Amino acid sequence: MITIISDNFVLEEKRQLFISLVKEMAQHSRKEEGCICYTLQEDIENPLHFCLIEQWQKQEDIQKHNQTPHFKEIVPQMRACKAKQIPAHCFRIIE
Repeated sequence: MITIISDNFVLEEKRQLFISLVKEMAQHSRKEEGCICYTLQEDIENPLHFCLIEQWQKQEDIQKHNQTPHFKEIVPQMRACKAKQIPAHCFRIIE
């Protein structure tokens, strides 16, 4: 299993748009083969800081996800909502 963690600091005026875009992305992504979870979490102390957590069965599932029409359409819109761009991090479970 691979976990992707993405920190997102959004512009105040784009906060609601960002949330709605992630909800749309999550709706599509959760239906994809290999998607275990896709959640958005809000920082309790900073309403402009969000953590997007995705879990996928394997790397190939992520690669397929990154080629879907919804990914290609929604991700650029999500990026436009951010105050700063921070790369996502991928983690594997050590057993």
